[in-house]
Amino acid sequence: MLKKFEDYLGTLPLTQVMDRINEVLKLNSKITNDDILDIFICEFKNDEGARTHTSLWLFTKKHCIECKDFLTTNNFDLTPYAGRITYCSIKPIEFNLDKPTKKSSVKIHFKFEGGVSGILIATENNCLKAFEIYKKYIVTNLK
Repeated sequence: MLKKFEDYLGTLPLTQVMDRINEVLKLNSKITNDDILDIFICEFKNDEGARTHTSLWLFTKKHCIECKDFLTTNNFDLTPYAGRITYCSIKPIEFNLDKPTKKSSVKIHFKFEGGVSGILIATENNCLKAFEIYKKYIVTNLK
């Protein structure tokens, strides 16, 4: 696993999922010929306030890959995004885009040519990574 991925994952309250993330990264490096440049974990807080991890997103130079229910299954959607995003929105809650709090959350929705869409959801300090992904891969690829 790349150090930059380990650094990002180290900011999240992940305990016994690192091996699974590594396994998913290895599987997906076989699916695409491009290097995986970035990763993002979608998560939200349940009614008890615990984080629930829903999907792992991988970004290459040309594609994004959503690994749905990545903790328990191999279910991967690969979509070319370079210059193909036709819509995006960002909805921050108690997050001013640079200083998250315990109450911060952000929801980012984007659509590709052809109608396929994606959603990135984050809470607390993961909001910073979501906003980074938004600027780096989504906004820059608006058609």
